[in-house]
Amino acid sequence: MLDWFPYAACQGSDVDLFFPVGKDADAMQQAGDAKNICRRCPVRLQCLDYALTSGEQYGIWGGVEADQRCPQDEGDLERLFRSRTEAIDGSHLLWTGYVSRRGTPQVRHGTRNKSAYRIAFYLHHGRHPRGYVTSSCGQDGCVEPSHMQDETTRTQQQSA
Repeated sequence: MLDWFPYAACQGSDVDLFFPVGKDADAMQQAGDAKNICRRCPVRLQCLDYALTSGEQYGIWGGVEADQRCPQDEGDLERLFRSRTEAIDGSHLLWTGYVSRRGTPQVRHGTRNKSAYRIAFYLHHGRHPRGYVTSSCGQDGCVEPSHMQDETTRTQQQSA
């Protein structure tokens, strides 16, 4: 999970530097120093991705402070979704992110986990799904948005 960490520019730095306390001038200087290290880091994006997916609530990760890491809009949600997928044979999109104990691929968005199936459905259909979302292709781990069906689309397909 942290296979990128040995390549981080912060290796050898005092870890406290990345966890400033307060918003006074000293804390802001400390945060600026930490962010300067992050700017030259070859694994900055992996670090930020780790903080977003694990729900890190404190510290500077990938050059971003905790209060700035909470994705707020649908564009952030789509970016998080796309960053956890990989195109595979044919028209499938393999989920490479977190999977719950029940086997549901999930994305951490703000303080909540959201189903990757529901996100994929929304991306393709432009509306929120009704009922359960399933993949119509049968490929294990596929979250290709065009393969997602909700209760309404399944009913329409059965009627056709």
